[in-house]
Amino acid sequence: MSKYNTRVENLYDSIASEYENIYENRDVIEAENFILAKLLNQKYNGRLLDVGCGTGFFLDLAKDYDIYVPKNNYIGLDISQNMLDIAQKKHIGYRFFKSDFMNLPRADKFDFIISLFSVSDYEGSLSLRQSAKLLNDSGVFMGTFINEDEPFEMDCLKETGNQYDLHKFTHKGLLDELSKSGFTWYYIVSIAKIPSDITDVNIMKHYLDIHIPVLAGAKYFFVTAGKDET
Repeated sequence: MSKYNTRVENLYDSIASEYENIYENRDVIEAENFILAKLLNQKYNGRLLDVGCGTGFFLDLAKDYDIYVPKNNYIGLDISQNMLDIAQKKHIGYRFFKSDFMNLPRADKFDFIISLFSVSDYEGSLSLRQSAKLLNDSGVFMGTFINEDEPFEMDCLKETGNQYDLHKFTHKGLLDELSKSGFTWYYIVSIAKIPSDITDVNIMKHYLDIHIPVLAGAKYFFVTAGKDET
């Protein structure tokens, strides 16, 4: 593991116990989770790798929004053992492993790879290339990417006083990187930045819902991509 990843590991180990309470605006989180669940809702009938699974965020969404994720199909991966310990306590029967995604053997293939607010923020386009190599030919990648055009600083870094050079993308840059990484089809949609004058959580959900196709003003992009010709 690189010195940089060791720093990331130490950071998340240190904040694991407070991680789920760091983000102050719970209504914004609820609204964004509502949209993420909508985008992630499908049948996971193959091997699924949850990259940078943290405290089990994807499985939390699956449980809250009735998305079926078979225990035998799921593998959660993170470099922070303290985050994994919390995930394991919340999601009994699911498998979690401490490992560096960028160093996984390429012989190990998956039908789904999910990366939510995790490795792409730190490894950028390299994480896309690794994902493409680890997917089966008909596999599907789903992940979030910070929009370069919208100032965004991860609260967990700001709260701890840590400064990291997070990878951010323009829409065009992300399209280019998806193609270079070997994906043959991809869709990019928006998780918009909610205006500060919207305070009702149901209106927030509606705002995000109607802005899914509006890439301008995205807080971050949500990508669905694959390698077959569908």
